[in-house]
Amino acid sequence: MGRRKIRPEAMEFQPDAVAVSEGEPPVQARIAVYVIFACLVFGGLWAWFSELDRVVSASGMLVTRVPSIVVQPLETAVVRQINVRPGDVVRRGAVLATLDPTFASADLGQLAAKRRFLSAFVVLLAAELDGKPLPALDESAMDGEERVRLTLFAMRKEEFKAKVEANDREVALLEDAVAANTAERARLGEQANLAKEIEGMFGKLVPGGGASRLEYLGALREKLRVDDLAAKTEEKREQLVEQLSRAKMERQAFVSNWRAQTATQLLEARQNLDEVDHSLAKASRRSELVELSAVADAIVKEVAPLSEGSIAKAAETFCVLVPIGDADGALEAEVSIAAADIGHIRTGNQARLKLAAYPFQRHGFLDGVVRMVSPDAFVAEGAAPGHGGGEDGAGGVHYKARIRLTKTTLRDVGPDFRLLPGMTVSAEILVGKRRVATYILDPVIRGLHEALNEP
Repeated sequence: MGRRKIRPEAMEFQPDAVAVSEGEPPVQARIAVYVIFACLVFGGLWAWFSELDRVVSASGMLVTRVPSIVVQPLETAVVRQINVRPGDVVRRGAVLATLDPTFASADLGQLAAKRRFLSAFVVLLAAELDGKPLPALDESAMDGEERVRLTLFAMRKEEFKAKVEANDREVALLEDAVAANTAERARLGEQANLAKEIEGMFGKLVPGGGASRLEYLGALREKLRVDDLAAKTEEKREQLVEQLSRAKMERQAFVSNWRAQTATQLLEARQNLDEVDHSLAKASRRSELVELSAVADAIVKEVAPLSEGSIAKAAETFCVLVPIGDADGALEAEVSIAAADIGHIRTGNQARLKLAAYPFQRHGFLDGVVRMVSPDAFVAEGAAPGHGGGEDGAGGVHYKARIRLTKTTLRDVGPDFRLLPGMTVSAEILVGKRRVATYILDPVIRGLHEALNEP
C-alpha cells in the first residue's frame, strides 16, 4: 500500500521534515550528482587509456671508457724537473716531468757520428766498386778515428792502384817481348829458307865437282844454326806467351779478388749502417722519452713521491692520469641497478641523467643510452644476498650498467664547463609504458590473490 499524499492545504500544518520530504529535490542537488558521476566515468576512462613512462632509477658516477694512463720512465734516470701535482689538468703533449738526458744524449751523439762515417764509407766503397771517381768528403765533421779510417781507405786505394799499374807494366813488357819474338821468328824464318836453299844448291854442285864438300858442310852448318835459332825463338815465344797469360790472369784475379773484398766490405758496411739506423732510431726515441708527456687531455690523479734529483726507476709508475673530455665519447655513466629492477633493463634503453653538481631544475639533463649491463650481480661490502634490505630480500645485490652519453650539454653553465670523471649522477632509465589504472588495480588484485590463499 503506497504512501498517502498530503493535500496542499494541509501542508502548512505539517512539520518541516514532512514538508521537505514531500517537496521536489532542488535542481543544484541533481546537477551535483550528475557531475560527480560524470567525473567518475571520465576518471575511469582516463586511467584506463592514459599511460605514464615507466622508469628505473639508478645512481652512479661518470667514468672513462678508457683505463687510466700510467706514465712510466723507460729506463732508470735522475729526475731533473717535475711540472705537475695531483689535481692538475694537463693537455695532450704537456711535459709532466724531465729526466736527466746525459746518457741518452751521449748514446745518440755516438751513434750519429758512427752513422756519418758509415754513410761516407758506403759511398766510397760503392764508387770504388762501380769504377767511379771518389767523391770529396767533409773531414771537418769527422772525429780523429774516422779520419784515420778514411786515411787507411785512401792508402788501400793507392795500394790497389799501384798493384794494378805494376801488373799493367808487366803485361805491357811481356806483350812487347812477344811482339819482338814474333818479329825475330819471321826474320829467322827467312834466314832458314835462305840457308836451306843454299844448302840444297851446294848439295847439287858437290857430285859434279862444282863445289867442294867443305863448302857444302859450311852451308849445312849455317842451315842447322838458323834452324836451332828458330827453334829456340819458338820456345822463347811459348814461354813469353805463357808468362803473358799468367800475368793477365794474375791481374784479373787480383782485380776480381779486390772487387770481391770491396763488395763484401760494402755489404758489411750497409748491414752495419742498417743496424746503426735502428739503434739510432731507438736512441732518438730514448732521447725523446727523457721528457714524460701526457698522451691525452687528462687530470693528474697520482704522482710518485719523488723530488728533483731523485732516481726514477725503469718501468715504475711515475704518475697516473685520468683521461677527460667527452668529444670522442671518452666519458660514460656507470650506475648500480637494484636486483629487483634488472629484469626491465635492456641494452638500448633510453636514459636521462641528473648531475648532482648541476641541479636539473636549473641546468637540465644529460641524455644517454644503455650500452652494457653486467652479466652477473655484485654484492656490496658488508651485505650478503638474501639477508635484509627490502622486500626482495636481495640486500646489497645490484647489477652494473654503462650508459653512453648522447647529449653532454647543459644550460646556464659557464664557458669552462666540462664533464669530469667521478661526478655523481642519478639515472632514470625508460623501460616502457604503464597505464594509470594499474596503479589502482594492482594492489586490489594482489590483496584478493593473497586473501584467497590459506596461509
